[in-house]
Amino acid sequence: MKRSQGFTLIEMLVVLGIIGIVMSALLVGYGHMTKTAQKARAQELVSNVATALNVILTKNGVWPSVLVTYQGKDGPNMGCVPQVLSTLSDGGFSVNASGLDKLGIVSPWAQDVIKHRAAGQPAQLSTRVPTGGTIQDHMIYFAVDKNLDGVTEASVCGEKVKVRANAIAWCAGADGKLGHSYRKHEKANADNVYSWRRNQEVTDR
Repeated sequence: MKRSQGFTLIEMLVVLGIIGIVMSALLVGYGHMTKTAQKARAQELVSNVATALNVILTKNGVWPSVLVTYQGKDGPNMGCVPQVLSTLSDGGFSVNASGLDKLGIVSPWAQDVIKHRAAGQPAQLSTRVPTGGTIQDHMIYFAVDKNLDGVTEASVCGEKVKVRANAIAWCAGADGKLGHSYRKHEKANADNVYSWRRNQEVTDR
């Protein structure tokens, strides 16, 4: 008997099913890879901010007064990068860190929103970020060691933190939420990004 050329319906369904499974696996892998890449970009960004602050201290031997007297929402010597660094000009110091669209230095999740806004619709601090929060929620925060004792004190997620470093920086993760407690809710704050490691922290005994 002469065999019919081509695929049967069942064979077509099997092939389509296999293609669907492969595509799903690829999409999941791509999504995970994208999240990992954005977290790495955020880590590099906060580390660069902390390094830039260290360079200012190393080069000049003292902090500009604007950095140690600035009263941020969580106390003196800390704040968000655009509010302070974008206007830093004191005693010969001059730093221009206005960042993207004059909204300051923000996390990669907010950067992507700013870059892809239509020309006639500039991003604002209140512009929503798809992964969570607004552009303002994705600001990079910093603190410096104002008394130069080698330990920087800061209020991170509403909790006092001491780090062996001249300057530190941090930001919220993809969800735009820094959380309410740095240590008590580590799992909830797992996507946040910090320029320091846990072994750099000083514990009061």
